Amino acid sequence: MNLEVPKAWNWRWAGLLTALVFVAYFPILQTAGWIWDDGDYIVNNPLLHSLEGLRRIWSDPSATPQYYPIVHSTFWFEFQLWGLKPVGFHSVNVLLMVGVALLFWRLLLRLHLPGAWWIAALFAVHPNHVESVAWVTERKNMLSMFFLLAATLRYWSFTETGRWRAYVESLVLFAAGLLSKTVIAFMPPALFLLLWWKKPQDLKKHLIPLAALFLAGGWMGWRTAMLEVSQVGAEGAAWAWSVAERFLLAGKILWSYAVHLVAPNPVFLYPKWMPDTSDWMQWMYLVSAVLLPVMLLRFSKRVGRGPLVGMLIFGGALFPALGFLNVYPMKFSFLADHFQFHANLAFFAVVGVLLVKLPFPPRPRIALASLALVGCIGMDWSLAPAYESEQALWEDTVEKNPTAWMAWHNLGGLYAEQKREKESYACYEKAVAIERDPKLLNSMSAWWLRKASRSQWQPRMLRAAADLGAESAEQWPNYYPTQLLLGRIHSFGPEGKWASATGFYLRYLELLSESRMNDGQVAEILMTSGQEAVSAVYRYEGVPGMQKFPKRIQSILRKVGSIPHLRPRMKPAFLTALEKLNG
Repeated sequence: MNLEVPKAWNWRWAGLLTALVFVAYFPILQTAGWIWDDGDYIVNNPLLHSLEGLRRIWSDPSATPQYYPIVHSTFWFEFQLWGLKPVGFHSVNVLLMVGVALLFWRLLLRLHLPGAWWIAALFAVHPNHVESVAWVTERKNMLSMFFLLAATLRYWSFTETGRWRAYVESLVLFAAGLLSKTVIAFMPPALFLLLWWKKPQDLKKHLIPLAALFLAGGWMGWRTAMLEVSQVGAEGAAWAWSVAERFLLAGKILWSYAVHLVAPNPVFLYPKWMPDTSDWMQWMYLVSAVLLPVMLLRFSKRVGRGPLVGMLIFGGALFPALGFLNVYPMKFSFLADHFQFHANLAFFAVVGVLLVKLPFPPRPRIALASLALVGCIGMDWSLAPAYESEQALWEDTVEKNPTAWMAWHNLGGLYAEQKREKESYACYEKAVAIERDPKLLNSMSAWWLRKASRSQWQPRMLRAAADLGAESAEQWPNYYPTQLLLGRIHSFGPEGKWASATGFYLRYLELLSESRMNDGQVAEILMTSGQEAVSAVYRYEGVPGMQKFPKRIQSILRKVGSIPHLRPRMKPAFLTALEKLNG
């Protein structure tokens, strides 16, 4: 027995690979819960509750945080089966990882790479991948990787048989992958490189078939990059890097991801650095990242094209996360384990083959590989407790990386929900000492408003809330929650400043989309701001009759007008219009 066994598909080894994946992620199945944006994607997502929601998942790109309809459809079906039980969703992620491992092994066999099973096994249980498996929202990674590998296998069948059915199947699977996560747009260039390596004589006849894949991947990738800015909000001072700084980022990010695979020490939010064109060491990262493929090309006749192809695919798959494009999580950290998930295929293939070819006897190589598997699984188990809950995740993150201001911010929010106000503000203070982010300032402003509400609306506390809210609004004028918060700050208390509050409420209504409008917030605004807010909402001029308003709003108005202790706060024009509505 040696590292090159089995050299062909073997069901016994497939079963062993499956068992390894379940052993590695067994603690995830036992204890993992919901973390970070799982609430937006699953827990608090009304689209999962009805057939109309499923229709909107496909037809309305703005209905979900990201337009990945196949991913959200899997969440929809799972919600119908077991509701909000985390173990069901995590089980699907683990099953998908099994599928990914088996398909990766099969692809390595088709490419005739030695040590294929061991490479696939180490990939499947590597600690760097715990984040993708344990975070339900990262179903995007698992599902898109599954489709990527299946599409690549079908295209490779097309290269061997020339049957167009295999090509069409590859195209369909690739489209499904793009609708799961568009990062797999690197597949067509990767296929081009694989053909240049393994079948250079057939490269020309594949240019046209590959062109269709290039166009589909390029268009979807461009669309996602645009939505990352317009819909997710990846723009502003946090991404204001020069061209030179973006190249510096790319060089260091590439090497950081490679190091994390060789010496894994996973952190949910890695420490962030800033690109510095005066730092010669940062230039060395970039220079070496460019020189490595040049040297591999120079010596390709001696070492083969494989290492060069692997490194190029690794870098190409990472391109969206290298800093050339604005990606929202880079506001918190330039690195994330789930960003490199797809690129790791190429890294493991190259490094695995190089290790297999080392001049060691078979038995010591098997022992070392087995020891590596056991070590990876041990690290997987040690990482699992951090994914038990969102609080566990952020507490683990700030322990490993105290500079993670976003983790301090989110932990402060969780403590606030638990009425642990002192601990909550202590977290906010640690966060704001690192980064004066507008969302963080908004949270601190809300904290002071809550404190003021329990302290007879002391002016000092209201001023603290107003100052923090104003700083947040100055940094991000279009962040509508801050406008609503400022309206409340100016309207709450024994001496409500309704005129000042109205301006903030109207700005809030201008920024808020109809789909996000909450009936309770509309009622509050109509109550405190009177006819001016009513006119702003529906774009009427003057004082219209309330009979013109939608029935939903008429119902809100009646409910608000029926609360006796609120009537003194309402403007006369509002009360007059309400009386006309009631006939």
